[in-house]
Amino acid sequence: MFTDIMGQVRQKVALHNHSEMSDGKRPPDEIARIYEEAGYDALTFTEHWFWNPAGYYKTMTILSGAEYNIGGKNAMDGVYHITAIGCTSSPRIGKKDSPQKIAAAIHRANGIAVLAHPAWSLNDPAKVAAMKGFDAVEIYNTTSGVHHNCRADASCFVDQLACRGRRLPLVAVDDAHWYTSDHTRSWICVESDSNRSDALITAIRAGRFYASQGPEIHLRREGNRLVLDCTPAVEILFYSNVVYVCGRAVRGVDLTHAEYEIVPDTKDEKGKTIAGDRFVRAEVVDAQGNRAWSNFIEIGDETR
Repeated sequence: MFTDIMGQVRQKVALHNHSEMSDGKRPPDEIARIYEEAGYDALTFTEHWFWNPAGYYKTMTILSGAEYNIGGKNAMDGVYHITAIGCTSSPRIGKKDSPQKIAAAIHRANGIAVLAHPAWSLNDPAKVAAMKGFDAVEIYNTTSGVHHNCRADASCFVDQLACRGRRLPLVAVDDAHWYTSDHTRSWICVESDSNRSDALITAIRAGRFYASQGPEIHLRREGNRLVLDCTPAVEILFYSNVVYVCGRAVRGVDLTHAEYEIVPDTKDEKGKTIAGDRFVRAEVVDAQGNRAWSNFIEIGDETR
């Protein structure tokens, strides 16, 4: 637990991890100890095809979790990994179920369905946009960028998905398998006074969190501007559906504040509407290369 620069109490939460119960390399108790010593308030064991119930490790909450993977290893055939967070019972899922059916089963078990590592899986944004039931998506997955992997960052995927009308909350996770430096590196900071399972799940459902590897990021709307405050950074980046905007990237030393003016709709010489911003999200990067990611802010009609 910590109090952020805006005065809000937050919990440090790891949503995607593996132990010897599936394809991880260390026992659960050892993993929980390592995460607790690293300052985490909650940890989720998302074993493949094995539902792990909620519990506690000393002062740290263990959220219930599981991971359901379908499609094998070839992205041309469709590879989907979906984590189930906070289920109150084991979801009834078959290995031939579609991603949409898996998400529906997670919901029936009162859980949150997260699309895991879409960049690593080479998921097609157009296909995912047509699916229903995902509650969040991993914008960053540590293990997808270490060992024999190289697709950790799903920024382009989430923006393409957003252009298709699906602006899902964004989480950063380790997906630790205990290969090489794949643990205690990526998490979400949940706005909650308590690390009880029910309090965390309620806050996550409501989108009261940001994803991080260390920096704080706080994005809010004030009229036709987006205002960002953060811990010291070297880059503050704003992303939207408009591909070029002057002032989108702010770079310097010890940056802690930036503002972005929302791009409104305009008309061309024939009176045709040229669309402005429909959504905006932000990232910050600190001097050590650690990142933080905001969730999307929807842009309403008042700017058009």
